[in-house]
Amino acid sequence: MRKMKQLLAAGLMMSMIAATSAGTSVFASTPEVVETNESTKTESSKETAQKVMDQYQKIEGIDSEKTILGADFSHYQQNVGWNKVWKDYKGNAVNNLFSYVKTQGINTDNLVVDPEVHTTLAFVHTKKDGDREFSFYRNPGADMMLRWEEVQQEKLAQTRIFHFGTLSMTHEQVKDATQRAVQHAKKEGALISFDPNLRPPLWNSLEDAARQMWYGIGQCDILKISDDEIAFLTGKKDIDQGIAEILRKNRPILICATMGKHGSKAYYQGKSVFCEPFLRDGTIETTGAGDTFMACVLNAVLEKGLDSLTEDDLYEMLRFANAASSIITTRKGALKVMPKREEIISVLTKE
Repeated sequence: MRKMKQLLAAGLMMSMIAATSAGTSVFASTPEVVETNESTKTESSKETAQKVMDQYQKIEGIDSEKTILGADFSHYQQNVGWNKVWKDYKGNAVNNLFSYVKTQGINTDNLVVDPEVHTTLAFVHTKKDGDREFSFYRNPGADMMLRWEEVQQEKLAQTRIFHFGTLSMTHEQVKDATQRAVQHAKKEGALISFDPNLRPPLWNSLEDAARQMWYGIGQCDILKISDDEIAFLTGKKDIDQGIAEILRKNRPILICATMGKHGSKAYYQGKSVFCEPFLRDGTIETTGAGDTFMACVLNAVLEKGLDSLTEDDLYEMLRFANAASSIITTRKGALKVMPKREEIISVLTKE
């Protein structure tokens, strides 16, 4: 039986994830995701939180970028675990939260519980054109309270891939924990993976967001970045020109650029490979699509390595990731609806 690979994560919505060869834990707080329709106004103050929860449609409980990745990895036979939540969300959050994510194969043994600070809430407002707006009930959120001392450093020594994003760098305490963990994982020989995952409402300034995005790009071996994020950072709407600008300043080994309904591209050792999208008639909205894509990419790297990928390898990696992402766009929610490998293969074989 193939040895199960492991994941380790920290921070808010995909902050840190590491794939290891033994032992599992994920350090990550998980915001609850609530989805709205076009006519509903997002509210986020503590005083109106219950009103908001009454008005909005709750999508399958506790979802987040990190738990989405965790669910994906568990479906691809990678073992997963995760980080910091409030001890008493809605009365007995820990029990509800633990049981919920355990059903997705996510290990909660190393979940850190904050005795006072609430778990972050994320509100996703889907417009009529399918675009989304995000609002957050945070400031503070339990994920912001993660300390370096709470990161299990011995797990980092076992890590093959360490993945993080900027949402665990919006505030000083969790940023310190994240950056120390990145450096520790690098010292231990891990590959570093990064997804900027720009969410403007979480930043005091977009200038600071850009600085942390460039920090992550400068640290990583594997970069997943969207067309909007490329334009934000480089001012280039042309994907190839934007990637060239990134590569002039930094040298990730593998870059995957996602372009929504226009497909995706991989850049690797001077090669670029394009893969067409899987456009589906039943598309509802795109929450979780990018995270599903990234889980597929990291799974491919775990299986094939990063030293000698061929153009065929890159194309098949993108094709699998695009197919998986297309499935998630036809379903409401983001955790229980993660596609399994056999579902993705079924989509691929029909093409």
